Amino acid sequence: MMSAMGKGKGQRWIAVAAAALGAAVALGALTLQGGVKVDDKFDVVGAMVGLSSLAVAVYATRQSARALRWQETVLDELTDRLAAVVLDQERGARQKLLGEKDEALDVQFLRCPARDEADGALPEGQLSEVLVYYRHLRPGRLVITGAPGSGKTVLALQLMVRMLDPHSRGAPVPVRMSLASWLIDEEPEDSADADHNPDIADWITSHLVANYGLSEPSARTLVRARRVVPVLDGLDEMVADSRPAYSSRASRAVRALNRYQLSDEKADLVLTCRTETYVALGEGEWSVWVRRAARVDICPVNAATAKDFLLDRADDPHRWEPVTSALEHEPNSALAQALSTPWQLTLASIVYESRNKATGTYLRDPRELVNAPTNLNLGSVEAVRNHLLKSLIPALTARNKPRRGIPYSPDQVHAWLTTLAAYLHHNAVTGRTLGGQSLSGTTMILHQLWPLGGTSFPRVVHTGLISVLWLVSAITMLPEHPLRHSHPALVAADVMVHAVVAGGFLLAARMAWRTVRPEPTRGNLQQLRTSSGRRLAAKAFVLAFTAFLTIGLLAGLLFGVLGGPGPAEGLISGLVPALAAGLCFAFVMGLFSGTLRSVDPRDVVRNDLVLAVPFALVVGLAAGYGVGPAYGLACGVALALNFTMPGQRYVALLLSTRRWNRRWLPWRLGRFLHWCCDAGLLRIADTGYQFRHQEIQDYLAGAGTAQ
Repeated sequence: MMSAMGKGKGQRWIAVAAAALGAAVALGALTLQGGVKVDDKFDVVGAMVGLSSLAVAVYATRQSARALRWQETVLDELTDRLAAVVLDQERGARQKLLGEKDEALDVQFLRCPARDEADGALPEGQLSEVLVYYRHLRPGRLVITGAPGSGKTVLALQLMVRMLDPHSRGAPVPVRMSLASWLIDEEPEDSADADHNPDIADWITSHLVANYGLSEPSARTLVRARRVVPVLDGLDEMVADSRPAYSSRASRAVRALNRYQLSDEKADLVLTCRTETYVALGEGEWSVWVRRAARVDICPVNAATAKDFLLDRADDPHRWEPVTSALEHEPNSALAQALSTPWQLTLASIVYESRNKATGTYLRDPRELVNAPTNLNLGSVEAVRNHLLKSLIPALTARNKPRRGIPYSPDQVHAWLTTLAAYLHHNAVTGRTLGGQSLSGTTMILHQLWPLGGTSFPRVVHTGLISVLWLVSAITMLPEHPLRHSHPALVAADVMVHAVVAGGFLLAARMAWRTVRPEPTRGNLQQLRTSSGRRLAAKAFVLAFTAFLTIGLLAGLLFGVLGGPGPAEGLISGLVPALAAGLCFAFVMGLFSGTLRSVDPRDVVRNDLVLAVPFALVVGLAAGYGVGPAYGLACGVALALNFTMPGQRYVALLLSTRRWNRRWLPWRLGRFLHWCCDAGLLRIADTGYQFRHQEIQDYLAGAGTAQ
């Protein structure tokens, strides 16, 4: 899949270069045939030089950018650099999951004997010693199961951090990946399994490219050498049914993992899944399970451990005495069962430890969990959980103010997250597809979230935006209409430019309507914040600028001699567009020569929108020299629209989700979702966002029982 995408992008670059070169050749042929002389209205030589320079530079820039991305030549060095980035990222993710008190509950887990399991599996273990447990396994394949909220992700994060700190030179790097983002569709019942087998190696490669800025050759080299240990989070999130069928996405994923080899042995991996879903996959005649893997199941938290956890996180432990006393004396009560997982204990601590920022008074009293007021009915496990979930957003909104802008109110946060949760829940329950591709039921990727506004309306808006830009471009081109020339060759040249501009806008409008998953560019604005990133960008800048300067001088000299104006005039005609285009292309190319980094989900659309401006200027200045600035800028805008679809689709989503159409989302959606991650409502998963826990999504979507 990745190679096909790369090939498609390469063909588009080649097509652009070929079109520009063809225009230059056609213009030159018309000039020589018609005997057109250079005048003050239309510089034929300059136009030919500009178009030729553009053709060579577009293709040369693409090839140079590909070469620059292959910076990593030593496998061990590349592995260690990836390890450093992953460690920094996962430490932050672990900190956000654990909150202000970064001590994780030391959960216990038990080995669940299985067929064909890994050798060396110990009968039991605990979170603090998970690395010791994992290193006993041969091969290193571990499946972590447990009840909802039992701490499966935290256990996987603990294992990753321990594997990476300290990291042995060249040792495999654990990389966390959300299984829900793996594009595996349910296979047709009448299809042969061999014809629809997904390749996990290709998916890991795509993940490294999209999430860490690696070049495809570098990422593929790491994967082939098995220097990456995939930590696959949330197998249960691939299906809405807790008892998935053999043809389900979850079943296909397990079978793909079983084909993932290292030489003649199964390759290392870590997988998390709810116990109910994993057990269901292994039942029946068609049972599937992860082969040569040890499976451990996380134990429920007992009353004594729950008491210690709550008191340790409390600023005033005396407030919790009624709750801890009830846990000790009534271990089988609804409250004790509800608070039997790390997630529910964390939820209770957040709700009842939150204070008013101005006065410092507590927002709620934990005694209400034991002596519930008349307006609360906490007599069941589900009622306690829904009560805590209902109180979560007000508590987190009160203690987490945005760094910039107007603070969000609890009602706004609830309304916006409910809209998103309902959309995801609908996708998960219905298995909804669009354009032959499944819509995610768990992950919110900004430029892929547009179907929330409807299957057609955002695309109509997107196409309308392009039409408006086309109209503006047409108006600016009116003074330079073809009939202003008297010579047929110049009229033909102008008509050709108009046709190219119209074709570019028509192609962009067609893509806006037909594209379901727009592919983002790989520009990296954030690298300019680091010294190493600035050095790489500077090298790319010098390379591109030098290449353009050389091309301009040679082309100008050649056309000056052959075209008749003379060497001096030819050099000037070649040098001016080369300098202008060289500066712009060098800037763009510098942003594409990135370093290893963890990608902010907002970067995908933010970089795409920002890069559209210099990209349009590049083409506008290069193509506009000699044929008019209005023509050149229109060409640049048309071409930029064809290469920056994700950012445009994101803008169309925002225009489609206003209050008046009952799908209300904030204008600064990316900033809001990032604030939700900081507050503890969401988490970053790959290049998107997920609810911190599935229970939050289900509650907001109305899947749970409303209190």
